[in-house]
Amino acid sequence: MRWIERSNPGGARTILGKIDHLCRQAFDQALRSVLIRKPSATIYVLRVQTGPFAYRLPFFEPLCRGGELIVFTECVKRDTLGRAAYAALIERAEERRRDWIEPLREAEGEGR
Repeated sequence: MRWIERSNPGGARTILGKIDHLCRQAFDQALRSVLIRKPSATIYVLRVQTGPFAYRLPFFEPLCRGGELIVFTECVKRDTLGRAAYAALIERAEERRRDWIEPLREAEGEGR
């Protein structure tokens, strides 16, 4: 977000506003709108349009937090995403989700 704040302060405010809006909605409601998409079984993508710029922010919802937390994995400009780049964006989000979950599973296996 820092690079967006430096180059596009209004865009950064719009992104933060969309995140706030997402937090006040149920996921099914957000999915019916154009706010988010669900390109995989566990990854969502927040879609933000701010002036001439569009951003995509993949995220996941850790089941261990009971819906109290969403984890954004990155923020990219839409114009840099072709089909292959979008697929790679989703795969990176999946990897980061697995990285988040793995320590939790190890702790559960140790009886914590």
